[in-house]
Amino acid sequence: MDIKNKFNRFKSYEDIAKIDGYIEGLPFEKENYKYLLGGYRLNPKVMCCFFSNGRICHTPHNRGFVVELLSGEVTIVGKECVKKLGADEKLLQDVKVLEKEESRQDKIESLQSRLKSPLITFDEVEKTYDRVLALENEIKAFWREIPSYIAHYLQDKVRTDNNAIRANMEYEREYFVKGEKKVNVEIERAVLYRIKGLRFLNTDLIKPVKSRLSSVKGAVKAINSINSNTPQKKLNEIANELNSYSRYLKSIGEFEEYKKEFMNNDFRFFVLLASLVDDKRSFYSFLSSYSEDVEKLGGKRVYQKVKESILNHSGGVRFYILSY
Repeated sequence: MDIKNKFNRFKSYEDIAKIDGYIEGLPFEKENYKYLLGGYRLNPKVMCCFFSNGRICHTPHNRGFVVELLSGEVTIVGKECVKKLGADEKLLQDVKVLEKEESRQDKIESLQSRLKSPLITFDEVEKTYDRVLALENEIKAFWREIPSYIAHYLQDKVRTDNNAIRANMEYEREYFVKGEKKVNVEIERAVLYRIKGLRFLNTDLIKPVKSRLSSVKGAVKAINSINSNTPQKKLNEIANELNSYSRYLKSIGEFEEYKKEFMNNDFRFFVLLASLVDDKRSFYSFLSSYSEDVEKLGGKRVYQKVKESILNHSGGVRFYILSY
């Protein structure tokens, strides 16, 4: 009998009585043994049906086993009587296998009792891992395609969690001194745009989650390796890893929100950064993937429109993007 495939733990005498072929009080003789169907721990006690020396045991017991005979009939026998069998008896050998399986099941139940959510599958964790990998690859593609100087500018923003595109605005005020026209130039620092979802570009926020998901996958795999000898310390480690999974899901959800925010930026304002680089055409080409206006009108035209909008709105005459 394959205990693992047919393992049963009977929780009541009524469950045993429902088995096809079960006969209450049917004597068990070791010569007639065929299969071990499972074990039980019952309260109240039941009578042992072990037959030896011309009589049935009839000892009340809580712990015993359900056995099938060569005739196809089913009966029960107490654990203490089974222990009296010789080491080479098939029933005793099957009981040892079953008890190991029971111990394994007890450890799995102990593990499940410590979990804060239902047991997860390896495929589920693998799909979550793929979500993180896809996000990481998108970020890498962004940094790979953007011109290096702008990449350094934005990386400084990411590192300091500073989402502001700043500029020095120039304002001119005309006045006369003794009939002579004078022009006073004032410079004021201003925030022209705040980049939304800047944290999406911070791979340091997602890398630890990716690493920990690998540990969760290992914990899920370890469940299949639990046996009667698995120490409690190992069960605690598995439970801790599995319980952390919900936190990782939350972190991934937050990161996906950062992405959504980032993709909702008005990327027309990013063309302002072109003033920091010599290769403006390359940067405009990069932005065309993110802005319909840049794609349709071209970066240079969009730059002029944004510039005019800023100057008209602020009353300034010119501005200079700050490289920090």
